[in-house]
Amino acid sequence: MRKLKILLMTAIFTMMIAAVACAGGREYAVEEFALRYTVSNGSFVDIVPKKTTAGEVAELFGEDFERSDFHEGVIFTVKMEYPSGVKIWLRGSDDKDFSEFGVIGYDVAGVAGLMIPCGIMVGSTVDELFEKLGEGQPFTDYKGKTMYIYEKMPYQLAVEHKEGKIVNFSLGCES
Repeated sequence: MRKLKILLMTAIFTMMIAAVACAGGREYAVEEFALRYTVSNGSFVDIVPKKTTAGEVAELFGEDFERSDFHEGVIFTVKMEYPSGVKIWLRGSDDKDFSEFGVIGYDVAGVAGLMIPCGIMVGSTVDELFEKLGEGQPFTDYKGKTMYIYEKMPYQLAVEHKEGKIVNFSLGCES
């Protein structure tokens, strides 16, 4: 009985910490962190973490990218960097073809035509960001860049801002 009480109290304490840690208590869907690409006819395609593949990214942005590979045992992490400045990170394993690797992150500093599904893009205001996603966790990195962090584990969306305007947004995966 004592073990059950300790377990229950630990669970309640953990939930309380998690509730405090969430920015504004808002829960995000991974799809809210998708990278939305507007195609020439005005429609759009979403690059969704763990759903979109390297092959689909190459269909959208083309085959002209610089590839960097990072090997961790049987797992590969690959960065596709396009001349426009778009960077896409993917992950896969030895037994998969590169075109099947899944998207785990992106970085879009100053690239036109890209946004997250709520309409936030480089050039949007911080007020627009707060209206769409809430305030997020403020963060300043070691280089002095200021940003707001939004989490849907294992993903973190970082939105960098200067003088009230968004200058970059990127998605990273912790696992």
